[in-house]
Amino acid sequence: MTENQLQGLLFPEETKASPGQAPAPDWNVVHKELQRKDVSLALLWDEYKQAHPNGYRYSWFCQKYRTWRGKLDLVMRQTHRAGEKLLLDFKRSARVS
Repeated sequence: MTENQLQGLLFPEETKASPGQAPAPDWNVVHKELQRKDVSLALLWDEYKQAHPNGYRYSWFCQKYRTWRGKLDLVMRQTHRAGEKLLLDFKRSARVS
């Protein structure tokens, strides 16, 4: 199986575009651009539409980005020397009588 065939099986919505339809944007690039000051989804969609005039509408653009973002694994790494800090996670629990 070639890499393109595997890509098509794993990510069908990203690789299959209707005839005459523009490809989906690179969501990694969209996500990085949104972290910059004064950048919005509307601005990025405008740039996408300029590059692909027959591309997707704004509502599709926002929906697909939010779906992609929901799949991200959010991890906060904290590096520290052993014994330097004490980290506690308080969880309120019901008292047992």
